[in-house]
Amino acid sequence: MKQYTINCIDDIKQFFRDIHEMYPLEWHPDDDFHFFMKDDNTGAFSDEDAALLNDVMIKSFDYCDSNDIDVYELAGEVQLELWKVQGKWPFYK
Repeated sequence: MKQYTINCIDDIKQFFRDIHEMYPLEWHPDDDFHFFMKDDNTGAFSDEDAALLNDVMIKSFDYCDSNDIDVYELAGEVQLELWKVQGKWPFYK
């Protein structure tokens, strides 16, 4: 599992991009990574990996809260950027 350090907004954006690109799942910043399931109804992440991802998400929230940034808007912005590249959101400008 990739290790993340959250020191700036670009670190958070990269973390969000990685979630979208590395894992075939829909997610929301409030989601607990322990509860993601694969098609066979087994956990998508080991307990250790889920805990690591949850910790990075908490650090992302903390950074955003401390810097008056809306983490939900940031996550949506990253998602729309990726959808544009993937051709999933043709109306995005």
